[in-house]
Amino acid sequence: MLKLNSLHLAKNLHRQPNEHKGIVGKVLLIGGSASMTGSIVLAGLGSLYTGAGWINLMILDECYPSLIPGYPEFMVHNSQTNSPVNTLKDIGADVIVIGPGLGMNEDSKNWLSASIDYHSPLIIDADGINLLAKDRGLLDRVSNRFSTTILTPHPGEASRLLNTNSAEIQKNRIGAIQGISIS
Repeated sequence: MLKLNSLHLAKNLHRQPNEHKGIVGKVLLIGGSASMTGSIVLAGLGSLYTGAGWINLMILDECYPSLIPGYPEFMVHNSQTNSPVNTLKDIGADVIVIGPGLGMNEDSKNWLSASIDYHSPLIIDADGINLLAKDRGLLDRVSNRFSTTILTPHPGEASRLLNTNSAEIQKNRIGAIQGISIS
């Protein structure tokens, strides 16, 4: 089993006087469908507070404003302006996070599909995981990615991936993690 040891990364949180947002990591967060925009904003705040330099929020709710009051450091994009594949190329993120408030529609699935094919590390959360559970072809593609991929399921999402129920996941959480492991 993979042992997680990330304390050595703490030194990266200390910025040098000549550093700027463009050299300390560009993250793209994809989600925030209608009535679920708060989740993508919260994920953006998590990125901000953990040191990402350039934070792009791809919000799937086409009515969402292009600025988030109080957080001018976020670059807010509307998902309706370009194809997912072209948008990912244009933004050129160092890491993609997809799923918070993503929704379960065809547009969401297209964004997940394009993200799976993109070359950067990928974190799949929330509805991104639910889409994988519904479409095993997407899950197979995730398993075959060359870049780092992290899934962050809660017990309900894990149960959908493993075709069981949350109670079974809670009984053997380590076994569930090993069952979900795609590497």
